[in-house]
Amino acid sequence: MGPLFGPGRRTIAVDAPIDVPPFEDLRFPSPVHAVLELRGADRGIRVEGTIAATAVGECRRCLAEVELPIHLEIDERVAPGEETDPLAESNVLAGERLDLGDLVRQLTLTTLPMSLLCSEECRGLCPECGRNRNTGACRCRAAGEDDNG
Repeated sequence: MGPLFGPGRRTIAVDAPIDVPPFEDLRFPSPVHAVLELRGADRGIRVEGTIAATAVGECRRCLAEVELPIHLEIDERVAPGEETDPLAESNVLAGERLDLGDLVRQLTLTTLPMSLLCSEECRGLCPECGRNRNTGACRCRAAGEDDNG
């Protein structure tokens, strides 16, 4: 990353697939696609571009598999952190070494919802028999329902 710093700074273009490991209940079945421009800015690096990914997880109500497309417009400044502190505010740039994979992972994870839903109208599972209420009614009479459901 030396060309980003000091005299004769230049822009480095990145167009690459980047693997993102599973996070909590979400997984990334294919690599995240990052199209970024990196350039030196003050003591750090300015990162601009886009990140596209698909996260997959379970609906919190009915447990159906949900795909969540992610598209991020990135305009970040990354300052050097301490190499010895992995929890530092900026731990992706140590000296002149940028961990692009970790940067993309962090930016992607910050956009994820707390939990996934297959739809806002998801009716969930029957608490008695466990049937997915989105696919049809069951014969159980769950608390708070009338005789029709």
